[in-house]
Amino acid sequence: MRVVIKEPGKPPHITEIGERLEELQAVVGGYIEVVTSMPLFDVVVYGNEEARIMSPPLPYNFTKIDGTTILGTVVAVQGNDEGEEVSMSEETAMHVAMVLGAFTDRLGAS
Repeated sequence: MRVVIKEPGKPPHITEIGERLEELQAVVGGYIEVVTSMPLFDVVVYGNEEARIMSPPLPYNFTKIDGTTILGTVVAVQGNDEGEEVSMSEETAMHVAMVLGAFTDRLGAS
């Protein structure tokens, strides 16, 4: 499925991954948790649920508007009306990548 991945210190990129939970976990490097969402695009952004307790912690990625810092690699996935994760259209993926890129650039993350 088409997703957007944002790694610390890098711009977001669009790529294809499989639909299995294990593949999402491989992207973030562990168990996944929702770190933010983009309701306009029906998108959920997953990160590593243990990012803060790892030793050393995963690298800084970006800060949300509410002040929460996001650590480690994140993956943005689109959902459907049944709550299933589905492949993003190319257009949606480009919008999500732009939002993640602009959001992190605006807050001074690199």
